[in-house]
Amino acid sequence: MLSRARFLIAANYSVLMIDLQGHGESEGDRITFGHLESFDVAAAVEFMRGQTGSGSLVVLGYSLGGAAALLARPALPIDGLIVEAVYPDIEIAVRNRLRIRIGDIADFVASIFMNQLSWFVDVEVKDLKPMHHAPGIQYPVFVVSGALDQRTTVDDTKLLYDSLTGVKDVWLVAGAGHQNLHAFAGVAYEEKILAFISGISSDADSQN
Repeated sequence: MLSRARFLIAANYSVLMIDLQGHGESEGDRITFGHLESFDVAAAVEFMRGQTGSGSLVVLGYSLGGAAALLARPALPIDGLIVEAVYPDIEIAVRNRLRIRIGDIADFVASIFMNQLSWFVDVEVKDLKPMHHAPGIQYPVFVVSGALDQRTTVDDTKLLYDSLTGVKDVWLVAGAGHQNLHAFAGVAYEEKILAFISGISSDADSQN
């Protein structure tokens, strides 16, 4: 995320980067696939709202970070959201990752894992489905993913995109997998991200 922060700052945007719980320097001994992490994102948004006042606020989340933003309840009080390589449904995410490692028996193993997941993360599996939260989102959303991503496939990305009912856009990065899409796509990535953000800023200015 550091490279993203650098180009956004160079474009005169203020940036706040956070470590989700259980990551980097943040406390926490487990990952909850976006459940508890959604509280981290909400806290960061609340902090930034206190700093920026009525200014436009856009969240950019990669993979788990994007899922956490979508799972936040109530919906985040932001002006736009960029999600990269985000799973639409935890069951799909688990199956995809197991299929990469163990092939044809992935569905069987996934069913066993899913039976234990609620106990492990202390949340119902039905609440780990970003695509079910997406219809209630009112702000614009830009969905980005690698066209060769096996963890969040093209079909998964389309499933999430189709579940959004508001202003939305999607970009499938040709040749990219589940990786740093900024590093992969370079200038093209920066142009698309900045176009999305500047569009939101322009809309906000026109309403003031």
